[in-house]
Amino acid sequence: GHRVPAMAYWPGQIEPGSVCRKTAMGMDLFPTFVALAGGDLPTDRPIDGVDLSPLLFGTGSLTARPLFWRSGGRKAVRYGEWKLVIGERDQPGPALYNLDADPQERQDLAKDAPGRVQELLGLLEHWEGCSCLCEVP
Repeated sequence: GHRVPAMAYWPGQIEPGSVCRKTAMGMDLFPTFVALAGGDLPTDRPIDGVDLSPLLFGTGSLTARPLFWRSGGRKAVRYGEWKLVIGERDQPGPALYNLDADPQERQDLAKDAPGRVQELLGLLEHWEGCSCLCEVP
């Protein structure tokens, strides 16, 4: 799983000791930094990330959205508390985890929740159809 903490410090702007438990990704940093600098995002290309500054300032929330990963032959989608992983070693099909109940991803629920598997597979297939595959050396 992905559980990487982050910290932000800005006296007079960010409330000391505040905690946000929302899931964000590295792709969210660009739109956040652009917003903090008072700039405008480019309009000639899609920007996958979202501005996290309302979370930093405690003035807004983050709309639920699917998050996607691809690495080698593995790919995954997380939506809310659910995560679907494809291409795990020794895993014949997709693996489904409820991250709220099982953050270590030890109990595969794919057989118990086939509807959820299909929902997340649909999100993953849509994302793959919309994104370009970049070769990484």
